[in-house]
Amino acid sequence: MHQTKGKISFIAVLSACMLLFSATPAMAVDDVSTTSAQLSQAQIRVQETSKTYDEASKALEESKKKADENQAKVDEVNEQLPMQMKRAADSVKSMYMMQENSTTLLDLILSAEDFYRFINTMKYVDTLQNRNSDELIRLNDLYDELSAAQEELDKNLKEAEEKEKEAQKAMEDAIAARQSAQAAADAAMAAEAALAAEALTASQDVTSFTNASGNTVATEKTSTTTVSSDTVDWSSGKTDFVNKWAPRIDAYLAGSPLAGRGKTFASAAWDNGVDPRWSPAISNIESTKGRYCANSYNAWGWTAVGGGFRSFSDWDSAINSHVAYLAQVYGSNITPAAAKKYCPPNWQSWYSKVSANMNQI
Repeated sequence: MHQTKGKISFIAVLSACMLLFSATPAMAVDDVSTTSAQLSQAQIRVQETSKTYDEASKALEESKKKADENQAKVDEVNEQLPMQMKRAADSVKSMYMMQENSTTLLDLILSAEDFYRFINTMKYVDTLQNRNSDELIRLNDLYDELSAAQEELDKNLKEAEEKEKEAQKAMEDAIAARQSAQAAADAAMAAEAALAAEALTASQDVTSFTNASGNTVATEKTSTTTVSSDTVDWSSGKTDFVNKWAPRIDAYLAGSPLAGRGKTFASAAWDNGVDPRWSPAISNIESTKGRYCANSYNAWGWTAVGGGFRSFSDWDSAINSHVAYLAQVYGSNITPAAAKKYCPPNWQSWYSKVSANMNQI
């Protein structure tokens, strides 16, 4: 069952035309071959641009993380340098003094009272020399470390700038893909309007219907609900889109097993170019928002190839799978054609009921 708070994609229209002249399944079935046949180039582009956008965004985050790590390293070395420079300067001074007093040192060694004291004096002089040399080597190493860290930092910052441009371009492409699909959908709205009118007229005489899960759902006898075609705005980026819709979906699902999953629904909707209200609304018609699932985490009465209801390991994977399924098989929005396929026996009532729930979000 599908609903979209935004515009109806031309993919849905194409699906409608195909379905009007073909037999409809007994329930909503995940048919891979049918899915592939109904995928349009526009829908594929929507999904591809979403993937590119996500990859570019992750790459940008990694680049910035590396830059931050190298900046911390540069700061640490810079903090150590002043003290090490002082130690190196003291060492140079000490070495100079030792060279200036080489005769005195030689006299000190030769005047040793015994071999034991001679050896100890030699060790002392050698220790002084080594310590002074180590301080200078450490200073040199710090400079080398600073140079390498700064070079890596500059590289990471440049990479981050490039990744940021890539992410921006990917976001713009994703937005353009959605707007293109929406424009095509607008052109097909007239044809869909006639089917919608037929569905709503028929639904006025129905007080209840059986959903795809096989359960009876009450519906208002005077229902004439349709989904507005201009509510979902695809002109913003994914972050803004999710921030707008997640709270609205959360409010709709409050108190249900699906509560708090608004971000997952909204993110999946963006990735697949689907109205973010569609899948949540279906979950209410099919399972009372996840309370009476057809199978594990299956809140949508979704059947599998070969029969039986699909099952999932958790809500996030279930939601992402269902939203992608809607995009691939039915398009971006609820239509009479989509309703005929998702719930064939009572598609008029199902269409009206899902639409009414979408408008609540």
